[in-house]
Parts: sequence; C-alpha cells; structure tokens
Amino acid sequence: MQAEILCDHLQNTEVPVVLVLAGGGSTVLPPLLARGGGSRVLLACHIPYHPKSLTSYLQLKKPLVKTCSQETGLALSMRAFLEGYGWTASEKMIGLSLTCVLPRRGTEREGREHRIFCSYQTESCTVIFGLHLAPGHSREDAELLTRNLVLNTWSEACGLPHRLPLPLKEKDVLDRKIAVAEPALQAVLLGTSLAHPLVGSGEKPTVLFSSACNPFHQGHQRMIELAAQLTGKPVSLEIPLLNADKPPVDYLSLQERVESIRRLMEPKSLWVTGMRTFVEKARHWGGDLQFIVGTDTAMRICEPRFYGGEAGLAAALQELRTLRCRFLCFARGEEGSYPPAFREIAEFVPKATFWDPVSSTQLRGEGD
Repeated sequence: MQAEILCDHLQNTEVPVVLVLAGGGSTVLPPLLARGGGSRVLLACHIPYHPKSLTSYLQLKKPLVKTCSQETGLALSMRAFLEGYGWTASEKMIGLSLTCVLPRRGTEREGREHRIFCSYQTESCTVIFGLHLAPGHSREDAELLTRNLVLNTWSEACGLPHRLPLPLKEKDVLDRKIAVAEPALQAVLLGTSLAHPLVGSGEKPTVLFSSACNPFHQGHQRMIELAAQLTGKPVSLEIPLLNADKPPVDYLSLQERVESIRRLMEPKSLWVTGMRTFVEKARHWGGDLQFIVGTDTAMRICEPRFYGGEAGLAAALQELRTLRCRFLCFARGEEGSYPPAFREIAEFVPKATFWDPVSSTQLRGEGD
C-alpha cells in the first residue's frame, strides 16, 4: 500500500488527531496534506525540535535531560490528546507523537544510538512503539521507516487494518507496549471525576501521601511507615494524573508507577486523582486532612507562580488552614526556608528521625 492511499483512509475516518513531531518524521505530512482534506482529521501539528520549544510545549519548568525516550514520547502524546480534547471533547480524540534520533548525513558520532518512539493516547488507552535501529541505516532509509511507523501507528489508533511496510534490518528491535484504562480512570483523566480508589474501599483518607511515585523508592516507603507511627493513623497514597508542574501521567506510566509501589509494599489505600493542587484535594475530601510531603512537593506548595502571585499563595494557605489541613514534611531543606504561613500548618520531621538525600529525580537519572 502507498502512503497516499493510507492517508486517504485516515482522512475518511474523520477521527480528530493532534500530531507532535519532535526530531525527524516530517515526511509524514506531504502525503497527508498535499492533496487537500487533511483538516478533516489533523487539528494541529507541532514540531518542537529545539529542547527549549519541547520544554515549552510540555509546560515544564526545566529542560528534559532525555528528549528521545519512552517517557518523553508518552508525555507528548498525552499533551497532544488533552490539547485536542479541550478543543473538541470528542471521545474519539487521538494524541499522536514521534520523538527520534536518526542517522545523520555525513560524519556520525561513534556509538550514537538511533531510536524511534511513536506513541498514541486515547480516552481508553496508551500505546507506544519503540524501535532501536541497528547500524547501517542511511538517513533516507530511516526517514522512510519513521514515516511508515507513524502512519501505521495512526492507522492502529483509528482501528484501521491498513499498514505500510517497515523496511527493518535483521537486528532492528521493535516492541510495543499498551495499557488500557478502566472507565473510572478514564473519567479522572477527562475531568468528569476527581478521584478514583485504585486500591481500597474508597473511604475518605485522613492521612494522605501525594506523590508522582516516579519511581516509588525506599525513601517513600520509609516516609509512609514513619507517618503511620507519628500520626497513629493509616496512610493513603495518591498519584495525581494531573500536576501543576509536571506532564500529565498516561495510563502506561501509571501502571509502571503502581508496579514500582508493589515491588516494595502492598498499599491498603491508593487513589488516582485529577486534582493539581492541595487546595483542590482539601475541598474534595471536605478538609480534616494531614498531607505527607517530601522536599520537592513542599517547595512547590510554597511557590507563588502556581497561585497567580503572592496574594494567591496567601489565600490558598489560609484556605488550607480554614479546612483544618496540615502537612507532615519529610524535607531535606531547612524549616526556615518556608514562608511563615506554611510553617503554621506544617510539622517538620527532624533529620535525626528521617534523612534521605536521594530523590526520584536522581533515580531517573535527571539530577544535577
């Protein structure tokens, strides 16, 4: 099958797509758009090639350390999905992304790995293809392979049977990962529900450890154990799908994070939520909550930029106080570095009781 014919089939589905191409793959556009009608399916195409534009598109505070990775590909397709869903509210919406490192024309750095990640996000599932290229591909071969992989992934996302040939070499490695979400998780992602008890009865938490758990590590486990001892109450975990300062969490990443928890402990209560701030959590559960937080989270709680400025931060901290919420902070920093309004509703665990210099960021290899 020719690429133009497959693109005709894609246009005929009229399934809305937001496409992100981050590093190669621009040859997917001519067969889709050259003959007209592409706007029936393509809502937008973003090409954030430079690390700064990629950081901006993902709405991150710091540039990504690895711009071509499974994590980046998944973040891009989720961002594209939420962008398109915000425009259309279509249950058929697809976020499609490509990030890749392809062979260069001319001199190539020795040992440079060539890889392609193509993923799509829908209301019900997350899928990613990872292709690691063996040596010997020309730039032209790799571009053709990339184009066909993107169009095939798009076709799969639309439920079509049509595929273009992939000119793979014997030692190329192609794999596919998928996570399908139950309807309750889909509702959290789409905003029709704020919280879903993934593990447990769904009883309102009284002590809540909110973390991206990316990955969950022994420091987290120790925090939960100590928090249970210090409060005398069971600790519920929460993984927010939406975060004020991080990319949204896709279903596959959520699955991997839950697995990282279960490698160390079996949670009695684990919530997945769509609430970005602690004020939202406090409102949803009616207050009377004790939040367990680490250093990174505690610092973000006190950043005015998440509240529209100093006045917004002051109002949020006052509302948390009115709702009888407190924070138990396992912080690596000094207590005096936090604003007085936060310290009034916070208790800091002494370093003599808990000290863990390692963060999830460092475990992911993204630390300084």
